[in-house]
Amino acid sequence: MGKEKLLFDAHFEADDLVNDFKTIVGKPTPVPHTLLIAILNTAWQMIASVRYAYDDKDINEFIELISETHIYGPRLIILDLFPWLNKILPPFLIDFLFKHKIQADLSDKIKAYFQKHIDNHMKDLCEENCKDYIDAYLLEMEKQKDDPNSTLSIEDLKFCLSDLFEGSSETTSLTLHWAILYLARYPNVQKKLQAEIDEGSWVFGESYVVHHDPKYWDSPNELRPERFLDSNGKFVAPSKAFVPFGYGKRFCIGENIGRMQLFVFMTKLVQNFQFDCPPGENITLEGVISPFFRPPKGSPKVLITLR
Repeated sequence: MGKEKLLFDAHFEADDLVNDFKTIVGKPTPVPHTLLIAILNTAWQMIASVRYAYDDKDINEFIELISETHIYGPRLIILDLFPWLNKILPPFLIDFLFKHKIQADLSDKIKAYFQKHIDNHMKDLCEENCKDYIDAYLLEMEKQKDDPNSTLSIEDLKFCLSDLFEGSSETTSLTLHWAILYLARYPNVQKKLQAEIDEGSWVFGESYVVHHDPKYWDSPNELRPERFLDSNGKFVAPSKAFVPFGYGKRFCIGENIGRMQLFVFMTKLVQNFQFDCPPGENITLEGVISPFFRPPKGSPKVLITLR
């Protein structure tokens, strides 16, 4: 579970993704959904020491479940903000308005998906061979089994797994998705990025979080990656206005993993492919407004060609 293994896994998945992209070069197409599977695989390797083929039924069903929770999940925020609604509205109306039963069913299916992996880990659990996150959690739970103050449990583990996937997969894949669309829309920026990679220089990928405060950013609506470079061409982040991973006590614990994944995958993709707008078409860089994520609106097509 060391940093070296995470880096190796990211390189392996990025190479596999490049091979998948090569099968669709020359044809206008939406950014392939295999991008998300590749990112999920890096998370699954860290969490459960497993990876899936892009056409695997289980991983595609898992993605469907996650997608459905994103559709219905925002409704439940209203109940979190106004819990008194549960007391004044009848159950059938709560279910109709907030799709509570649908969400509960999705949650049960996701937990059952996790339970299969937990069961497999419990069969060969060994303190001398801690392979991944699930092993580490189960071993610690065993150590604390006689502690009345312990909060570790199988149910808690499932919630932890859900948080890990939510925070480490969709965010990274959407950032890469947006990066590909922006590179296709702004070929001059893509050429600069490819030139940097071709020289072996360090390249830092941008997160999709765009900061628009004119107090800190001049021309905030323009894509100008050079704004993050000093006179020597080195990356310099504004200390107050650049917070893609949050700040304070809620600072994202997965920053290092996220940065590593973005760097490896973006480098591999730009190194091997050219992304362009399809002939006669334009890419509208609009996002779907959501409390959790900001996926591209519709399914913008890009033309992928080999370099």
